[in-house]
Amino acid sequence: MPKGSRGASVSDAEKLILDYLNEQNRPFSVQNLIDNLHGAVKKAGCQKALDSLVEKDRITLKEFGKAKIYYAKQDQFELPSKAELDALDGEVARLQGELNAANEERKELSIAVSALGSQLTDEEITAETERLTRENAEAQARLERFRAEGHLISPEERARTQAAYGDMMTQWRRRRRLCLNILEMLSEKSEKPVPEFMDEMGLDSDEAAGTPLKEYELATGAKPRPPQPPAHRPAHRPAGGAPAAKSKPAVKAKATAPKAKAKAAPSKAKGAAGRSPAKRATKKARIEDDDDDDDQKDE
Repeated sequence: MPKGSRGASVSDAEKLILDYLNEQNRPFSVQNLIDNLHGAVKKAGCQKALDSLVEKDRITLKEFGKAKIYYAKQDQFELPSKAELDALDGEVARLQGELNAANEERKELSIAVSALGSQLTDEEITAETERLTRENAEAQARLERFRAEGHLISPEERARTQAAYGDMMTQWRRRRRLCLNILEMLSEKSEKPVPEFMDEMGLDSDEAAGTPLKEYELATGAKPRPPQPPAHRPAHRPAGGAPAAKSKPAVKAKATAPKAKAKAAPSKAKGAAGRSPAKRATKKARIEDDDDDDDQKDE
């Protein structure tokens, strides 16, 4: 009698395959059976056993092209009644509900575990509390030392300091405005944008140097004194930079200023269209400085 794999005879292989097909009651290919039986039957012996079972009409064979599918004879199984099918459907629905509930509980537990994992343990909380207590004690000791050794500033000295700071801020704004005016005129003469002209001259703006004017005004809260308004345009100011005295010539200069501006208006209007965005930004910064000075005058 021919032998199958590992000493199993063909009859033993047939019995093993037949029992497996009846138990699973699903279609298999030859390779599926070999894999599911974990090598209990080799391929040659498996094919011989299947051919013998088909020939004996113990199993069913379906061919799909070159593929061959084997499965158990269906007439040997007793069909369940409608009541049994309904009972099975109910059991499936019940088990599906339990599965869904278990999945929801698993999700909630996972969220809780993640939340607990991000929190400190009791030991870590104790250590953190001790560290913060030490830091608070050290800070309190430093505060007491500063209070004991520190020098209190009188209101008069504080007012004088704020007034001096206000004067310095006023000079800063005034000189900044003058510098912007000069840079704009020079850049127009050189036909270059203000940033490019400043780069060639090796100049830096307040913002580029890390000292923006607005930060110093907001950080201190000091109210600088209003600047003295110039009697005429900065281009006509004396070399010393001091504000012109209030006199009749100054009044005449103010009266004639609109005419000079009116004459210069066409040329400015002609060049405004070709002015670069950098120049317009510089002009805007100068106008903002003038508006700040006007607001301080009103105060």
